[in-house]
Amino acid sequence: MSVFSLKIDIADNKFFNGETSPLFSQSQAKLARQFHQKIAGYRPTPLCALDDLANLFSVKKILVKDESKRFGLNAFKMLGGAYAIAQLLCEK
Repeated sequence: MSVFSLKIDIADNKFFNGETSPLFSQSQAKLARQFHQKIAGYRPTPLCALDDLANLFSVKKILVKDESKRFGLNAFKMLGGAYAIAQLLCEK
C-alpha cells in the first residue's frame, strides 16, 4: 500500500454547478474548507493506494482515505460536526 496526496476540491471544480443541492454549493464548500483549515492540527487526509486490489479488479487505481490520524479521533465526521456546531453558534 502506498500513500500519496491528490488535490481534489469541490470548491475548485469548475464543472460543479450545485444543482444537486442548494445546501452544498461551491460557496458553501469554500466556507467549510476555510473553517476547517483554521482548526489546530488540520491536515489534508492522506489517500492510500490499494494497488493489489486494483490489480485484482483490473482497474488502474483504487484510493482510500486514511482517517486514522484525523485529530486522533480516527473519524472523518469530526470535521462535519465541528462545522455544523460553528454554523449554529453563528446563528445565535
